[in-house]
Amino acid sequence: QAHDAAVSTARFLEGEPVLLTTGGDNAVKMWIFDQEDGSARLLRSRNGHSAPPTKVRYYSQHTILSAGLDRSFRMFSTIQDQQSRELSQGHMAKKAKHLHVQEQQVKLPPVLDFSAATLRENDWANVLTCHHDDPAAYTWLYKNAVLGKHVLRPPALDKAARTREYEEKERGEKPIYKNPMKRGANRVPGQVVDPEAAPRRKGVGGGP
Repeated sequence: QAHDAAVSTARFLEGEPVLLTTGGDNAVKMWIFDQEDGSARLLRSRNGHSAPPTKVRYYSQHTILSAGLDRSFRMFSTIQDQQSRELSQGHMAKKAKHLHVQEQQVKLPPVLDFSAATLRENDWANVLTCHHDDPAAYTWLYKNAVLGKHVLRPPALDKAARTREYEEKERGEKPIYKNPMKRGANRVPGQVVDPEAAPRRKGVGGGP
């Protein structure tokens, strides 16, 4: 039996007969297919999550990045477990104490997916995560195992567009498709606006 609970993810190390799995027992395990009958044996087992890991992949041949329902983002060493740790989100304990809540409640929402690049990892934040119920993408510095300073947020939705969509939904009408990459007056690519909104002219409507 691979895990003490259901297996949630499975991923091979590219070019190697090594399989990475996570399960409901909160463990991350590595398996190597080197048996004469073609079966696998357990190579490594790592623990640290307090809830099942949901996203896991290799950062390098000897390092694994893992995110779980416990709102933690962790790195696991496949060589020395002492090097495994959680990537810091800041002074969570101090913030939780100030708000009189548990530390887990002030962490970022669970990670939905992440991506990483090892190229020039010592020069800038090289890991990016997106999170449940959060439109922003967060940067991380792998070399320091900390949350980065830069947060990538999409352009704010136009107020008129939000109002129109809400009214259309209330009436049961199908919303008008808005191409987020189309340029227009007072608009940049990626900003969703009301396609029928007339551009404001200088001196009209009390504007500057």
